Amino acid sequence: MLRGGVSLIIEKYSRHKKPISNEPSSFLAREISGLNLPKGSLALDLGCGYGRNSVLLSRHFANVIAADFSYKSFSDLWHLNCKNIHPVILDCRQTLPFLNNAFSAVIVIHLYHENLIVNLIDAIQPEGFFIYESIAGNGENWRDLSLSGEVKRLLEKQFIIKYYLERPVGPHKKNATVKVVAQKKT
Repeated sequence: MLRGGVSLIIEKYSRHKKPISNEPSSFLAREISGLNLPKGSLALDLGCGYGRNSVLLSRHFANVIAADFSYKSFSDLWHLNCKNIHPVILDCRQTLPFLNNAFSAVIVIHLYHENLIVNLIDAIQPEGFFIYESIAGNGENWRDLSLSGEVKRLLEKQFIIKYYLERPVGPHKKNATVKVVAQKKT
């Protein structure tokens, strides 16, 4: 499943805020229940933070790789309550260490980097799912969002887009919040 070694990330990248709620993304909870997943399926929760979405995924997948760049995300040992959650520390801004077609689903909630989606495409199995929900675009954080139409453009050649919602944000409405469920073509 992993390509090469996974290095620990230096302290400056380990600054996570704990979420106000431990409830998983309502978008993810709604969408994950409707997927037809094969038995023994493997999911990647990239940017898992403190695990609120990983725990939900562990009820739907045989195994979940909970990946984050912050060792602090795993410091309260939340992942020990679910035997099928496997924590990994990695930096998603780098080439990801996963083999092609490793995952039945890749889930990314409240995380974006310009090469993130391109780096994930090959890790998703044919007929596998990509579920993505960007940050909300409140205040100045619109600066960390993709450009309008960018996520759809990156996915539409290799995926069937099952659900797509985009909301322009920022002073010139050039960036967008995005929610998407896409299934990789065979």
